[in-house]
Amino acid sequence: MRKHPSLSAGLRYKVLSFPPNFPLPPKAQEEAGTPTAVHSESYVLIGASNRFNSRLRLGMLPTADENASRTANFISAAEENEIWRIKDGESLLDFLEGALPQLPVRSILSSAEAHRFAESEGARFPPPQYSERFVDVLQGNECGVVLVGDALHAFPPDLGQGVNAGLEDIMKLRESLRRHGHDLANALPDFERNRRPDVKSLVRLMQVSHPLQYKQYKYLALLFQLKFIAQFLISKVSFGLIYRPPFLEVMNAEFTYSEILRRVERNCKRYQLGGYALGAASGLFFALRGRWLAAMACLLAPALLVALLFEKTPKEFELAD
Repeated sequence: MRKHPSLSAGLRYKVLSFPPNFPLPPKAQEEAGTPTAVHSESYVLIGASNRFNSRLRLGMLPTADENASRTANFISAAEENEIWRIKDGESLLDFLEGALPQLPVRSILSSAEAHRFAESEGARFPPPQYSERFVDVLQGNECGVVLVGDALHAFPPDLGQGVNAGLEDIMKLRESLRRHGHDLANALPDFERNRRPDVKSLVRLMQVSHPLQYKQYKYLALLFQLKFIAQFLISKVSFGLIYRPPFLEVMNAEFTYSEILRRVERNCKRYQLGGYALGAASGLFFALRGRWLAAMACLLAPALLVALLFEKTPKEFELAD
């Protein structure tokens, strides 16, 4: 496996199951126009406490089945968070009543679900990783082994691409089988050769796209948010010179993961060129006025910022087992 470091790797999480039609808070009822949750909508439940060790934020994704239970992911960077210390269902219900006063917790969650959640140790996000070799044609070329989905690539859910990437693996495998008339000796190596660039690019995108959305580093998360907003706004007025943040680009089905990664790297290079150009112009401005120290500072500042922030592109963070 090829593994990459990520700021979201190792974060601990648990999954809590809600009924499909739990009641919404009054304000949410007004906005949604319905008294209960709608299965086709996403929801975020935000706890009352802002303290790092008791902060609660539960995210729910939409479901196709209106009768299916809703899963809420609890993710925390704080190992001392109160919820990790709860080991029985009654204590969990007490905690959630205080943390989510906007919801009638005891009428929503069953005792059995609360007990299951409290007893669970949860899991941790894996580092972004993928397998270099993921096909094998067995003797006689009549059967083979192919890795797809999480067996081929695993990563934190920063971009919400786990299921999408797995389905795309299957589609690309199907294309290779059709292209070679189900001749496994040619179809499987063809699938591996054509799929590998996108798999590698997807894993590398996980490092830079949105790893701080869980607020595990308060000030870094704030800087990341400012950068995200600035890049989005600049992309609107730069006539294609600066692309949107990759978190938004992956929502466009027209782009492959390889194309999105190339856009990220082009953005990095253009930030560098823009920084050097701005530094040179500022340096010239001060030099013409005889302010040599200010001119030198303007020339050196972009180089320092590039060395600290943009020198390494995603592929250079790669680690190998």
